[in-house]
Amino acid sequence: MELEAIKALLSYVSEPVELAIYEKEVRDIPWMAQRIKKVKPCPDCTHLRLYFDDFHFLAVPFNSLVSFTKDTWTTFDADSRLYYGIRKERLI
Repeated sequence: MELEAIKALLSYVSEPVELAIYEKEVRDIPWMAQRIKKVKPCPDCTHLRLYFDDFHFLAVPFNSLVSFTKDTWTTFDADSRLYYGIRKERLI
């Protein structure tokens, strides 16, 4: 994960976002409304933690592949074969 990808992720902090964890084959991905409170590395510096409050977080491996645009941030963890997706909340 490059510094540019981490900087892009920081633009989602305190903003309403939708989050999904999925395998590539999934067609109907369940997105969950969330708000990222803070982003920081885990103590052993192997993962980046996305905190939703003071205790609950999602840990994304630093060695994952990241792609991002203005409205989405997606990473692929080859070890678990999972995608982590974050996008700006869509208003219906």
